[in-house]
Amino acid sequence: MADNQAQVFQINLTGGVVNIADFDPRRGDQLDFGDISVHGLILGQLADGTAIITSPWSTSNYIVLEGVRWSDLTEANFVPVGNEHRSEEHTSELQSHSDLVCRLLL
Repeated sequence: MADNQAQVFQINLTGGVVNIADFDPRRGDQLDFGDISVHGLILGQLADGTAIITSPWSTSNYIVLEGVRWSDLTEANFVPVGNEHRSEEHTSELQSHSDLVCRLLL
């Protein structure tokens, strides 16, 4: 894929620690939460501010968005959620994230 083409990253929290090194919000890359409910994920950050997506049931399964902070992302960096209930859940989670950030210290 050319460096200037936006990519879509499928979010799946079943594979231990996953590092995504090539996510670029400025290029228009997107996160696709698919059918995951917010009850199955937490938007957090590492001690250095790096954005992560983790599970509320297991701190050993998480995705690291290397070099990205949540403040770097806009609505355009998320694939629209078709299910209205899930869409409301994700919107609420993202809004509350700016007020209270869960920290995962390694």
